[in-house]
Amino acid sequence: MIANYFVILASIAFAAFLIFKEWRRPNNGRRVWRIIASLLLVLSLAYLIFPISYEVRQENAVDELNLLTQGASEDIVNEKRTFYDLDSVHRTKDFKRKVKSIADLSYYLKAHPEIRKINVYGDGLPSWQMEKLKNYQVSFYPSAIPNGVISINWPKKVANASRLFVHGNYHNNTEAETKLKLIGLGRDLDSVTLAPGKAKSFSLTYIPKQQGRALFSLVAIQGKDTLSKDPIPFEVLPTQKLKVLILASSPDFEYKFIKKWLFENQHAVAFRTRISKDKHSTEFLNQKAINLDLISNTLLNDFDVIIADEDEMRPEISNAVARGLGLIVRSDASVAKSNAYEELNAKEKVLSLQGEDSLKFNDLPFEQTLYLKANPEHQPIFLDNTGRIIVDEQINGSGKIITSTLSSTYQWKLEGKDADFARFWSTLISRSARKRSAAYTYQITRQFPREGESINLRVSALDIKIPSIIVDSLPLAPKQNMELPFLWDVSLWSKTTGWKSMSINQSAESFYVFNETDWIAVEKYNRIIANKAFAKAHSRLTNKDEKTTEIIKQEMSKWWFYLIFLASISFLWYEQRFLVK
Repeated sequence: MIANYFVILASIAFAAFLIFKEWRRPNNGRRVWRIIASLLLVLSLAYLIFPISYEVRQENAVDELNLLTQGASEDIVNEKRTFYDLDSVHRTKDFKRKVKSIADLSYYLKAHPEIRKINVYGDGLPSWQMEKLKNYQVSFYPSAIPNGVISINWPKKVANASRLFVHGNYHNNTEAETKLKLIGLGRDLDSVTLAPGKAKSFSLTYIPKQQGRALFSLVAIQGKDTLSKDPIPFEVLPTQKLKVLILASSPDFEYKFIKKWLFENQHAVAFRTRISKDKHSTEFLNQKAINLDLISNTLLNDFDVIIADEDEMRPEISNAVARGLGLIVRSDASVAKSNAYEELNAKEKVLSLQGEDSLKFNDLPFEQTLYLKANPEHQPIFLDNTGRIIVDEQINGSGKIITSTLSSTYQWKLEGKDADFARFWSTLISRSARKRSAAYTYQITRQFPREGESINLRVSALDIKIPSIIVDSLPLAPKQNMELPFLWDVSLWSKTTGWKSMSINQSAESFYVFNETDWIAVEKYNRIIANKAFAKAHSRLTNKDEKTTEIIKQEMSKWWFYLIFLASISFLWYEQRFLVK
């Protein structure tokens, strides 16, 4: 304010000085024009230092708030309405007079109870802010779908020797092909090329060889340019030690390789082979010898999986499966006489096998004639290249029964295709094994927990005791859910990115904290979808058509005064130089 007075006094003094000089000049010609030019020069110079503003009346809907968010086009701001934003992103040099900032949306809405409709422009509001608008009518005007990966999913934990699958959707709004690469261990693991101009789903896969934490990357490349590089953190779990009972109706070359593979993977194996009607041979690997002459309920309760020929099936096994035991039944044409099977003449000298995920195995060098019929209560696991079912599974009580008509998987071993053999039997064992009740489970509510943001952790325990939760050596205090007392919630903040060590009831866990620039397109797309759904659910109409008048201040353009300044000083110079005689 003092500076304003100083400029006014200085301008008056300068104007008086110029008028005095013009008045005292001997040549009286054009004196009035010289004085007017001097005054205009002083006034325009003063305005360039301190601009003049004026008031404008603007009509708005009495119940309407126009809210700009990230991604909103600045073309919207040119419309004759008042706009607001929450983070001053749109208060640029060109639009700072047209966009007002709201420091706290909740406080602003409480201070303006007349507002009943909110128009949101851009990418939308985060979920915690949308909850504050549940009592308002909301209209959402989204920005364009971003270019890049717009959805992504992969398992955070992968069993040993199992395949990591990375599924997602990529929106390619350019005119060139884009190549996605799964990169890890310093090399390309898998890749896919996506056509231009549309959104398309993709799937990348790899079988990790290591155990423990791992960090792969998904890289989008277009020509020689890298468009994005985002992390894919996951953890390879150690092999779960299972107790497996094998019941063979006769000596079989296949079982020799199965029991050896189970032994090498540190599973406990009890192996019984029928030699004659009442005689058996037994073998025990990674466990003590037990009596296998009588297959009783007590005996079966100690095992996680049974691998048995169809001739060895008995009621005790069916009852144990209903209580949670896993069962893998091996069938062949000599015993498979029920309606569940179909026997065909082999047309191919080799068997091409693929999983339900369409990933193929190396061919097996024999003719497959026995298949399983499709059953709506069964789920196929492995099929041949014509879609006929070779292995399927069904639920029986608390357990699962897997039926296989594939008799000679050891051929993979003989041909050095150990990975195919391991993949086949790992799938069957893991899908059928008895499920153990975990002492707890946990979930991080955000797909991408980020540094500097609140991370919400939810723990589900078997009892209502307060769980011990420690993250990076810092004990946390969980809050119990009032309606579901076995659920516990806790919030934490991380100042750094990367893997974080966590302990839940003295059991080691870990999770990954992402950088603020990771998976930006996914976050943006998810926010747009969430805001669309929220606006659709809150699209009720208001009945008020009245308008309210708002007085806003606008500055006069400096260009006019700059031109007046140039014209005035040019006239005074020209008059002094050329017109004075």
